[in-house]
Amino acid sequence: MLPAARDARSLMGQRMISLNEDRTKARVDVAEDLGGANLELLIHQLVNLRSRMSPAIPSRKPVSDHAEPAVVYDGASFETRVVEGGHCEFWVRHAGLGWVTCRLSPAALAGFRDFFIAATTRENPEGVSMAYDDRTRTVARRNLS
Repeated sequence: MLPAARDARSLMGQRMISLNEDRTKARVDVAEDLGGANLELLIHQLVNLRSRMSPAIPSRKPVSDHAEPAVVYDGASFETRVVEGGHCEFWVRHAGLGWVTCRLSPAALAGFRDFFIAATTRENPEGVSMAYDDRTRTVARRNLS
C-alpha cells in the first residue's frame, strides 16, 4: 500500500506517483520498461492511489452495464475461506489485475447464498440480482424469492 503522504516514491527505479493537494489528480511518471512483476506492483500502487482520490468511486455500479468502462474477464479462478467473526475472504484471479480480494461479512455471505440458490435453481434465472453495501451493511435482494 502507498503511504498516506502526498508523494510516494515506488520501490522500482525513479518512478514518482503523487496526488495533488485536493486529491482530484494524480501524476505517474514511468520512465522504465516493466516486466510482469513490476507491472503488477504498479497496478497495485495505482489502485491504492485511486482509493484515496476524490471523487470516490461510486458505491453503486452504473445503471447500464455499458455506461462506463469496466474490466470484464470470463472464466475467473477464485479461492475463499472463512475467517474470524464469520467473515469470508473471497479472492478472485483476474488475468490482468492479478488477485483481488474482498472480506465479506456474514450479511453479505447470506445475500450471496440466496442469490446463488435463486440463480441456480430457477428455470429462468435472468433478472436475479443482489447488491450489498458494506457501508450500510444492507443486502438488496432482487427477484430472489
